[in-house]
Amino acid sequence: MRRHSLKIWPQLFEQVLSGAMTCMLRRNDRGFEVGDELLLEEFRYRLGEYTGRKCRVRVTHMWVGDEYVQFGLMTGFALLSIEHVDALQREAEARVKQVMGEA
Repeated sequence: MRRHSLKIWPQLFEQVLSGAMTCMLRRNDRGFEVGDELLLEEFRYRLGEYTGRKCRVRVTHMWVGDEYVQFGLMTGFALLSIEHVDALQREAEARVKQVMGEA
């Protein structure tokens, strides 16, 4: 598992944060793999600045363009299915508290 820091535009960041967006189309210039963690950093492209908002997600499944060209995925790109790492951590902590009788 590797960790990657990636810029993401505000409108896409909001969709990932809300859970509405569970996949991302990215240039596969980093050799993404299932299990990799992505630190998504909201970036205002027109202003050329980061907003300071961040979100961690994990790659759960992927299609690589080199293997799925027949379905329209371009060579050099990957379609990444993602899940929130931070939300999973909070859920695990809540379950531990519940089992321990702290909830």
